[in-house]
Amino acid sequence: MNNLSKEIDNLLKEELKLINQKINGIVLLEILKYKILDKLKSDNNNFTFDNNEEIIETNINDNIRTLGIKIIYSKSPVINLNYEVGSDLLLLCINEVININIHNNKVVKNFSYKCLPLTGLVISKGSKCAVNYGKNSIVLEIRYKDKILDIEKLKEATI
Repeated sequence: MNNLSKEIDNLLKEELKLINQKINGIVLLEILKYKILDKLKSDNNNFTFDNNEEIIETNINDNIRTLGIKIIYSKSPVINLNYEVGSDLLLLCINEVININIHNNKVVKNFSYKCLPLTGLVISKGSKCAVNYGKNSIVLEIRYKDKILDIEKLKEATI
């Protein structure tokens, strides 16, 4: 599990340096999703764990953005109901199946998605969802937070 965590941390640090700093939010998470999935598919790793449940959390801080990374391994099924997403979230299913039901208040839609192994989903901030982790599932959660919320120019331009 620590090997997977280190591998993902190194990959994310490397990719954040390569990706334009103007790209942020959901678009950044989509780009990272495909980079991580390509890396996991090419490595063909089989992950095994001894503990009943294990959660590894790390943070990657950039001068503009912060990524909170959480790897969750659960030996038994886990259901999170009525969970409100506080910041943009990327869910990657590494092993087993995850069922996700999303209710977005802005659009007033319900969306059900069955996340198969080595697939993922980006959920926008403010959405309410129910997540059902299957037995022996390994899930990667990446949360995106902007450090700079002001998009205006920082310096005044005079003519």
